[in-house]
Amino acid sequence: MTIEQLQRKRRDLIRQARAALRKIKDDMTEVEVRKAEREHDDMMLQIDEIDAQIDDIEAREDGDPRRPIGVNSCDREPAENRWFDTGTNKEVRVVGKGERFASQDGERQYDGLTVGGVLRGMILGPRGDAERRALSEGTDSAGGFTVPTPLAGQFIDLMRARSHVMSAGAQTVQLGSETLGIAKVASDPVPGWRNENASIAESDPTLSKLTFTARSLSVLVKASRELLADSANAAAILERVFAQSFANEVDRVALLGTGTAPEPEGVVNVTGINTVSMGTNGAAITDYSEILSALQALEDDNAEPPTAAIMAPRTKFAIAGLVDTTGQPLRAPAVVEAVPFRSSSKIPVDDDQGTATNASRIIFGDYRELFVGMREELQIFMLRERYADTGQFAFVAHMRLDVQVAQPEAFCDLLGIIPA
Repeated sequence: MTIEQLQRKRRDLIRQARAALRKIKDDMTEVEVRKAEREHDDMMLQIDEIDAQIDDIEAREDGDPRRPIGVNSCDREPAENRWFDTGTNKEVRVVGKGERFASQDGERQYDGLTVGGVLRGMILGPRGDAERRALSEGTDSAGGFTVPTPLAGQFIDLMRARSHVMSAGAQTVQLGSETLGIAKVASDPVPGWRNENASIAESDPTLSKLTFTARSLSVLVKASRELLADSANAAAILERVFAQSFANEVDRVALLGTGTAPEPEGVVNVTGINTVSMGTNGAAITDYSEILSALQALEDDNAEPPTAAIMAPRTKFAIAGLVDTTGQPLRAPAVVEAVPFRSSSKIPVDDDQGTATNASRIIFGDYRELFVGMREELQIFMLRERYADTGQFAFVAHMRLDVQVAQPEAFCDLLGIIPA
């Protein structure tokens, strides 16, 4: 299919997804509500797949000078777009939407093995040579366990799949050391008209530096010996719980992080992003005017079209339920329909806006300008004695990562959204 055909299909799916949400009524049973939600989610997954296809076609035909190299696109990206660590002169992998962080070659050594299986094996003993090899290679003298790199890559991909900012297009940068500096253009050079034989006007771009600093992120999960021994899916559940908890926190900090160490700085606190307010004391969304203002602010700054708008579920359903004066669903303008709406429970609904204490926000943006720097290592420690009196084991997982926004003008924060 051509890009135009894919874009038409994408618009149709967006309309269908919003229609599925509009089916939800207060008098519906839980089963009926879940069915409508599943229809919506299925269509959003199809939209994600179409977005990845469009990205692949664009990269294959004429490249994307704004997108750095990804693990699966080495053969089609021009060399000047590749990233290199000036300290080590080694290539820095940057993985975008639809690409994998894990190395397929490295996975073969641990074929069929998962992080969850290794967790179960730490308590009940390894099943097979692959688990035995992984455990023997990774265990340290303090009882900790460094997950082998191929498995850590799998886990990171699992986490990325559950992250809203990653699904929206945020790119993952592999950090080979504690820090990594990258350049960004703070302002573009300005060309000038000239007469024949006249001097050429000088105008230099203003460059600034962003520095990734790997910061520690940890989580503790408890499980009983009986659960691990008797449950067929215990390993998968453990892995999913770890991946979801990390994904939730990456979403929160990438969007809302304070920037006060050790917490990275999220989009809304970055200097230079666009903002649109619903009013001094906030206001409910009753039509698409404020959303259009946010989209215009991005276009006024020459930003690329937003890849997503991330909001609280309360806001998403409020927009989906907009009606006109006759009570009919209020159709969104085409420029609004073109923006994928994503909801995250990490977007608060209790912000202060003047006298309002129940405000929320929508964060529009080209999320390809958001980078999550991540060390390709995952450490897990098992606490055998701390919960021994209750027959439980505790697992502590530890990662190191940071967040940077390359182009603040590519984002707009719509503030002060309160319930109707």
